[in-house]
Amino acid sequence: MNGSRGVEISQSRSVNHSHVWATLDVGHAFIETDFHGLDLVSECTELAPYALHVHMHDNFGRQDDISMYTESERLAFGHGDLHLPMGMGGIDWDTLFGTCVFPKEVIFNIELARRYWHWRQDCVDAMKALQPKIKTNAA
Repeated sequence: MNGSRGVEISQSRSVNHSHVWATLDVGHAFIETDFHGLDLVSECTELAPYALHVHMHDNFGRQDDISMYTESERLAFGHGDLHLPMGMGGIDWDTLFGTCVFPKEVIFNIELARRYWHWRQDCVDAMKALQPKIKTNAA
């Protein structure tokens, strides 16, 4: 990854152990890349080959940097780690999964805030729709 974030990847490479992998939290990465002026797709593409576990949730890529009284206000302003259903935030899932190459054993974990659990089937359906785009380094 760009700048100091490249340290994490170089450390993972230097460990070179079959039991050491990364977790890619796409929603958190979206917030961090926006905050640091980086590109989500290129940053995730660089980490993806080391990410055995991928957390799937959406948001609008905005830091939770202003005082809000309720979760509803955060949602209305699109701030913070909202754990929205996939497709309800600003992440371009099609581009992301058309670009990243994951380990063949990758596990995708849908992470929804409790208030969105009634959309869990929609998230499963979204993940199934992305499945043909998922690329792995399987031989």
